[in-house]
Amino acid sequence: MSTYNGENFLREQLDSLFQQTYSDLNIVVRDDGSTDSTLQLLQEYAEKYPNLHYYKGENLKPAHSFLDLMRHAPQSDYYSLCDQDDVWQNDKISVAINMLNSQHADLYFSSYTIVNKDLAILKENIQKPVMRTLGQALVFASVTGCTMVFTKKLLEIVNSYSPTKIMMHDSWIYKIALAMEYNICYDDKSHILYRQHGNNVIGSHKSWLQIWESRIKRLFKESRLRYDESESLYKGYAHLLSPRQLKYLELLIDYYKKSIWDRFRIAFSKNYQTNILNKDILFKIAILCKRY
Repeated sequence: MSTYNGENFLREQLDSLFQQTYSDLNIVVRDDGSTDSTLQLLQEYAEKYPNLHYYKGENLKPAHSFLDLMRHAPQSDYYSLCDQDDVWQNDKISVAINMLNSQHADLYFSSYTIVNKDLAILKENIQKPVMRTLGQALVFASVTGCTMVFTKKLLEIVNSYSPTKIMMHDSWIYKIALAMEYNICYDDKSHILYRQHGNNVIGSHKSWLQIWESRIKRLFKESRLRYDESESLYKGYAHLLSPRQLKYLELLIDYYKKSIWDRFRIAFSKNYQTNILNKDILFKIAILCKRY
């Protein structure tokens, strides 16, 4: 778990972790520079529960805070990412591990239930489209990090390279799993209350107009985080990838230096088709306008 000024909701999340039916848990928390009472709350729980450990760090923001956490994670068979403001249903970990084992998978993620700050349900069982190829995930990485559970095998390959620029830790892990051709399983049942309270880093409950406004703004920002993440994936893992997986990345490398016709071929290539209309349209615009 990565925390940052989480005093308002952290206690409920920690309580839900200690109520898991899967009891063999170690909870490791990295505080990302909190200035409220988060650290005092963590100390209170650490004194009560010997399997909770925490450490303080500089403010790295969520993506790199979670990467640092994974590098400091103790030896275990499975790992899960946890936000500070949600509430987990008590079967979340046990269901995930059972699915990983039964499907011989290395990465699990699930649907989720959106709730407000008081845990009243806003939308139940939100389904995520599963991107089955790396090319699709380079357009849209449809994974919610706080639902993810993964194996030691995947953690070790994630930790083998330290990227400088990524979008978010969950999309990074998902793309690595696809690039390495690891098996991924998706649970269409929710086991988490995903709290929306206006201060979320990502994922807050927005109208369709707000969603599209934010998409357009992101598209025309100067920074190209999706490209940076793709380039990091190439730099870190190209030597491990099959020719098929490598092709998805090689076509994108330095795409913005290519002619309009070459960018057109990339934009309309079936390699990057998700069959989600708005995602595919935005990808095409981004490639053609050098905003990917």
